[in-house]
Amino acid sequence: MNQKIILSVVAIGLMQSASPTWAANPPRYPEQGQSAQLQDGTVEIHEVTRSSQGQWYRASLLQPLQLESIEIFVLSQRLKIHEANLITVQGERISVRELRDLRVADTNVTLRSERLNLRERVVAIDIRAESYGGYAAMAITAVSGEGRPHLVLDNLPLPPPPATTPERPGRRERPNRPQRPGNGYGQCASDTRTPQLLERLSDDLALWNTRMSSASYNSTEYNMAKNEMIRLGDKMTILAQSRDMQRVHIADLEKLGAQFIKKMNASSYNSVPYNTYSKVSIAVFGALESALDIALNCEIQTNDELLALAGTYIAKMNSYSYNSVAYKAYKGAMEKLFRLAPNFYQRETLSLGKTFVKIDVDAEKFNTKMNEHSYNSSPYNGFKTLTATAIEISERDIAQRIRFLDANIRFELVRFYDGQRNRHSYNSALYNHYVRMKEISANIR
Repeated sequence: MNQKIILSVVAIGLMQSASPTWAANPPRYPEQGQSAQLQDGTVEIHEVTRSSQGQWYRASLLQPLQLESIEIFVLSQRLKIHEANLITVQGERISVRELRDLRVADTNVTLRSERLNLRERVVAIDIRAESYGGYAAMAITAVSGEGRPHLVLDNLPLPPPPATTPERPGRRERPNRPQRPGNGYGQCASDTRTPQLLERLSDDLALWNTRMSSASYNSTEYNMAKNEMIRLGDKMTILAQSRDMQRVHIADLEKLGAQFIKKMNASSYNSVPYNTYSKVSIAVFGALESALDIALNCEIQTNDELLALAGTYIAKMNSYSYNSVAYKAYKGAMEKLFRLAPNFYQRETLSLGKTFVKIDVDAEKFNTKMNEHSYNSSPYNGFKTLTATAIEISERDIAQRIRFLDANIRFELVRFYDGQRNRHSYNSALYNHYVRMKEISANIR
């Protein structure tokens, strides 16, 4: 059975199993001007902790939706809700004011938010709850006008960060967007004229170099031209080392660096032009990391774009002499991208609501890329880490969803992963991954 069929079967099973198991669901009345076509989805959480200050519990939406409201129904014991946050597809964490620091609620009590007035789609609901008495149980319900929310339980081993701003019914102050990995600046590349000024000074340098070469050695004309070149060289170096260079668009920066390296190699060794172009190229490529931070903040939107840029830097790195200025700059930029890629991929997976089937496709892709590079090289290790990250997310995802699938679907998954396992070398990362996926599919834990 191919992956498309498996994905379809799993999706059908998840939709069929998402109906609530509790009956106490009082009717809701649409507000004035609000569409009556509201749908809800519910997930139950049992054994809510009795620990002081409670524990975080997460209900993830299989498909991001705009939510009209959320409700918490106390199924058993007495329960205190300390706080509730909504996580949007953009990664924003929004506090729900009506579900913050509530009094202890008795069994069969429903706790509701007011109308949320959210334009962003929500990917998860975080609840910090504490049981009073024995272990409590609660049901979380999400209400949406876009479609029926399908909620699944998730694990939160660590407390999530606090919301940036509380949710207010009818009006919400927009919290600050989280910065992307690697972001060190609150701005994008500026329209600085530094590259044009450097090129103009370089043209002047070439002119005085021609004048010096055509003059008699140590003559007045010769010395004047040489002194003028030294002055221009100092000016170029100061300009290349300025803060403005760190705000140049990364593509322009790379072009400028390649241009000055080419000019350096065309000049006589240890001449004024050679030393000037050497210092300038070092400064330009030294600004590459800052330019990369800005590109990560303003331009790179997907993990594929990040990896494509890393691949470009691998090719550019290998086009220069080993351990040269450009070689080391591109190597550092490439390694930085691979360091950021696992976290970038994990956040993208959450925001897109990828299921374990799609995540396994990514793991296969990363593994193939890994084997295209020399063993233990930076790209090899980068894709190896990405493969391991995808494997970890996939296994965590199927463990959360498998309880909602009936035995027939789980049996098909067992057969599917048995075939997937045999496509890979014994004891390899993917081989062991599919063995574990097979075991998880066969046994609900």
